[in-house]
Amino acid sequence: MPEPESAPWRALSSGLVLAEPRGAAWRLTVSLPDGTQRQLDTSTCEAAARAAHLVLRLSGPPPSSPPPLVEARARPVTPAPAPRWTLAAEVSASALQHPGLTPRLGARGWLELEALRLSVAVSAGVPADYPTVSSELRFVAHPVITAEVTGCAVGQLGPISLGPCVLGSVGALSLTGQGFTGARSTTVAVAYAGVDLLVWLPLGRRLLLAAKGGPRLGLVQPDTQLGGTTVFRPGHWSAELGLDVGYRF
Repeated sequence: MPEPESAPWRALSSGLVLAEPRGAAWRLTVSLPDGTQRQLDTSTCEAAARAAHLVLRLSGPPPSSPPPLVEARARPVTPAPAPRWTLAAEVSASALQHPGLTPRLGARGWLELEALRLSVAVSAGVPADYPTVSSELRFVAHPVITAEVTGCAVGQLGPISLGPCVLGSVGALSLTGQGFTGARSTTVAVAYAGVDLLVWLPLGRRLLLAAKGGPRLGLVQPDTQLGGTTVFRPGHWSAELGLDVGYRF
């Protein structure tokens, strides 16, 4: 073992060894190839030498030891939320070519797919008066049935989801002329396309409140003649606002 005043590092094949005097004892420092260090205090230089030999032997891998097994674990994947169905009762009002509103009642089914909301609705309206050029003649228009398909892309704003929607609808409109001579009633087909803004608010785990509305463009609106020459022609543009109260499954 070297003298205390000149105790150098000893380079060995399995590490570096340094023995330093600490009063009457010796401080042994062993640096291993993996960068770790071991320190021991011994009473004599010979004890330090034996301790260094033991540390180096125990720190080295056994000659026949197999390589360590490494278990690869995949990063946990958060499953996508399952689709949810909502069955809702809907109240809506549409403004056609006359100043008033035409209320409608219906049912709507919603399907939630992450950031998408898809729905199918069926509704029926109440009869509404439509004036003509003559104060003695008028039409009564009754939206018998309307079917609508809607698709929305929503983003989250706190507990509320909102976003734009595109939709298409078809329906049957019953017209009755009052004060006319000749034919007085007929039924015509109508079709609309539109864009809406959807506001989606879950109320707890099961209840839902949804509102949507926007403009409509008439795609199929045939001219209708009642009583000889009078023609009923729905306006090309309209607007609609609906409110849903639903139960989420």
